[in-house]
Amino acid sequence: VKLGNLYKIDARALTQNTVQNTNQTKQQIQTVDKSDWKLLPSYFNKLNAKYGPFQIELFKNSTNNLLPVPSGSPKDSFDMLWAGQTIYGNPVYINKFIYKTLEKATTDFKQNPENTVFVFVVPKWETSHWWKDLVKYFDIVEEYPKGTKLFTIPLRQHFIPTKTDMSPDGRVVIEGVDWPVVVLYK
Repeated sequence: VKLGNLYKIDARALTQNTVQNTNQTKQQIQTVDKSDWKLLPSYFNKLNAKYGPFQIELFKNSTNNLLPVPSGSPKDSFDMLWAGQTIYGNPVYINKFIYKTLEKATTDFKQNPENTVFVFVVPKWETSHWWKDLVKYFDIVEEYPKGTKLFTIPLRQHFIPTKTDMSPDGRVVIEGVDWPVVVLYK
């Protein structure tokens, strides 16, 4: 398109395309699957050595599990009894999901407190309802500051390989979380 004698640029179309592309990029970034965050194995191994050995990992799938997935495992972690086991969980970072997780843990714990251990990795969202209502039933045994590289997510099309740290299992290392993260123990 000519500008002056050479090319003419339709500034309105250029601006619309830039805004459209920017909005698409923002939407891609905002739609990262919050259910598929995996704790880096180095952090998990330290937790497992200190508070485990973990028998069950909640909220996993075939690409983000840190423990072997036993055959016949229920697909929904909430469908099983959590009492009487040493359990690790990294719940989906959505307030309602975390609330449901901690509520079930406190309820199931009462059924067999001598043989039940829970270790949950959760964001330090102190203004959330689940924090105010349920964290008091757990000990905070570890805290990682905002910006710590703790998690991986699946590789997505829009990631730029030269600007992306990859984990050994082919997942992408998140460049530090936007909030502190704590480990709850019961």
